[in-house]
Amino acid sequence: MIWKPEITTGDIITVVALLVAAVGFFLNFVQIRKDGLQKRAEHLMAIYKEYGSDPGVSAIYYKIQHQEFAFDSCFKDPADERDLDELLYLYDQISKLYLMRVIGIKDIEVFAYDFVSVYADASVRRYLNSLAGDYRRYKLRVLPFGYFQKAVSELERHYTG
Repeated sequence: MIWKPEITTGDIITVVALLVAAVGFFLNFVQIRKDGLQKRAEHLMAIYKEYGSDPGVSAIYYKIQHQEFAFDSCFKDPADERDLDELLYLYDQISKLYLMRVIGIKDIEVFAYDFVSVYADASVRRYLNSLAGDYRRYKLRVLPFGYFQKAVSELERHYTG
């Protein structure tokens, strides 16, 4: 085999084809990333819209914020249970997206105050503990609204730690 230091037309075509393929891969990567960001934004907008449009969720959130919500061993207002479950379910779904890394810490930080302040409420904690007792009674090995509870601890660590 003899080495000849020459460039043929075939070599130039090969290099150009490789460059075109590399540019194509790069543009494809950029588009996929852009689509991913758009999907995340759509997820967050849908969640935020649901969060703000449900009157029961808004009502229970403000009851909690103004220390007007109470849970000892039962609910004083039966509508509060449904509304709190809806709020916690919504927070749990957002938390699941965060913990699955579908959305990041910057995406979820808009909810950080709401999550931490709702979780810190003594009546909400009593309710979650009551549910946990029910789960244990049925031998369920999951936390009620477990994604939410785990996300809150991560948010507290990230923003206060």
